[in-house]
Amino acid sequence: MAAKKLGQPLKVERYAPRPLAKKGPFGLVDSLMLIPLLVGGYMGATTLRAATGTSAGRWRPPALVGFAVLGGLLVNLVVCSWLEDYPAEKFWIVWPILSLIIAAVAVVAAVIQKLLGTAGTS
Repeated sequence: MAAKKLGQPLKVERYAPRPLAKKGPFGLVDSLMLIPLLVGGYMGATTLRAATGTSAGRWRPPALVGFAVLGGLLVNLVVCSWLEDYPAEKFWIVWPILSLIIAAVAVVAAVIQKLLGTAGTS
């Protein structure tokens, strides 16, 4: 409609989606990738609380961020390199996204543990 009003030709391009990965023929890998991210973030905060015995501390936020970066890298390596679910050129774009998801879950779990104490971990 807008192209017609401006007197410009409308260009339509074909879009060919990338075929599904051979190791994930039903396209479930992307959605199943969330499970280790969510569980990993929660377990990271819970394990750190169990190891230090407290919900607060000076090194707790950097430890959670470091865990998130390493966890995101591990999930990225499995999904990109081993399962080949998305192209290798997306590796550096996906890694920070995965790490951010783990970090967000870990921070929320840490806040709940701080507010509720031991009841926040179960």
